[in-house]
Amino acid sequence: QEALVPGDKQTTPQNNPGVASVNLSDPKLALGSQIYQNNCRQCHSLTEEVVVGPGLKGITERRPEDWLIKWINNPQRVHDSGDEYAVNLVRQYNG
Repeated sequence: QEALVPGDKQTTPQNNPGVASVNLSDPKLALGSQIYQNNCRQCHSLTEEVVVGPGLKGITERRPEDWLIKWINNPQRVHDSGDEYAVNLVRQYNG
């Protein structure tokens, strides 16, 4: 099965050439897609477009994997720790 995000009609490789499809038969990719669909898509695009929060294109070039895992699991804890990047994100996108 190939799709960008199951059920995502807004961002597809066909209408956004900068976004590639992934093979969702890989369990880790399928889980990541499900997490995005259920928890991230309302506020984040897979492109550079700002929805409520920043677009996710290139996020792994902006932040290291260990930071992303912490942020995805508990953004409030990362923010409350005083992490400068997290504090600036909240300030920029949440007023």
